[in-house]
Amino acid sequence: MLTIRPIRPEDAAAHAEAFHRLDPEDVRRRFFSPLKEMSPALVARLTQIDYDREMAFIATRQAADGTDQTVGVARLIRDPGRRPPNSPWWWSRR
Repeated sequence: MLTIRPIRPEDAAAHAEAFHRLDPEDVRRRFFSPLKEMSPALVARLTQIDYDREMAFIATRQAADGTDQTVGVARLIRDPGRRPPNSPWWWSRR
């Protein structure tokens, strides 16, 4: 069964493990460079998010050993200093 939920800081190890399963070309397209390893700081940045300006959902499934395995991630990041395109003139910034 596939579960989709918000990412949490405790997902760091599973997130790093998912990186190792990616094809090198997929890594290059996602990170715009040929990373071999994600640094602990990058893993923390991707799993400890600021919910006021971004959201990340992960898809997990249960592995044979009973642990949750990350199989996908989707992110949305909002630029707080800009008004969204085609927004009404009364749009307020947070």
